[in-house]
Amino acid sequence: MSMKKTVYALGETLIDMVPGDTWGDAGETAYIPKAGGAPANVAACVSKLGGRAGFIGKHGRDAFGTLLAHTLEQAGVETRYYTATEEAKTALAFVTLDASGDRSFLFYRDPSADLLLRPEEVPVAAILEGGMLHIGSISLTGEPSRSATLHAAQEAHRMGAFVSYDPNWRPALWPSEEAGLAAVRELYPYCSLIKVNREELGLLTGSEDLQEGSEWFHRQGIRYVFVTLDAEGCYYSAAGETGEERITGRVPGRRVACVDTTGAGDAFIGALLYKLSLHEDSAPPDARLLRDWAAFAVAASALVTLRKGAIAALPSLAETEAFQGQEGDRADG
Repeated sequence: MSMKKTVYALGETLIDMVPGDTWGDAGETAYIPKAGGAPANVAACVSKLGGRAGFIGKHGRDAFGTLLAHTLEQAGVETRYYTATEEAKTALAFVTLDASGDRSFLFYRDPSADLLLRPEEVPVAAILEGGMLHIGSISLTGEPSRSATLHAAQEAHRMGAFVSYDPNWRPALWPSEEAGLAAVRELYPYCSLIKVNREELGLLTGSEDLQEGSEWFHRQGIRYVFVTLDAEGCYYSAAGETGEERITGRVPGRRVACVDTTGAGDAFIGALLYKLSLHEDSAPPDARLLRDWAAFAVAASALVTLRKGAIAALPSLAETEAFQGQEGDRADG
């Protein structure tokens, strides 16, 4: 019987300032602070589904940092490697939602506490013992967190741990598109899995064709490629044992009354990593298993859009499995 692995997520935490009620003649908006940050959302998702997860990073020694640490602990995430600093404050991201629930961000972050994680503070031994590392690209936007992220990925890969990567492209955080894309690509050699949306697929590979773009990632040595397609579900491609074989497929989306898409992509990859954390390394997943994982991730992603916020909206295992089993609300049905 295999041991359940621990997923360590490394990177940024921040406060999502989510729009609430409006009042007054000018329609002023009240903003509600919600704990967030893509890697933190992923760790919380794994934990709320019943997996083991830890978070590696820094927060400000302020009220928002306390809220973040408390929220992760309440979600069951191990926080011994999530530390407070007085060198900078916790980052904020003001979220704007359009009529369909899609969001845009205005960041208050430079400098911020999450950028201050140093390479020597990365708990490499814990990551190797846990067996899984999840990273994003936002921690590459400044030093020393850039060096810390690269160090963690390099060491995890070198020692045989599973490395998951969500580029999570946010152009506003980079001095130029060229600089941002160059940094994003630095992590490819160390990755076992990558999750992108369709826009990111085209930007990072030069092709929005699902098969062509996925194949480009495979040529970089990445075994698992998942492309989220918003309401249309997802596409996936996995390299077989020989490296030449491909297991590909597509899972339809789910019809839901979307309130807020914040955290949907994080729930998708968190659900995937939960499934992977239960999987025996020596037994490569077959086509049936991969499709089940993808459908589970699509279900979790859809459920998180039913409530505002990210971590607070993450579903339980029972909710996700029940929704995955429903047949009447598929986007292609």
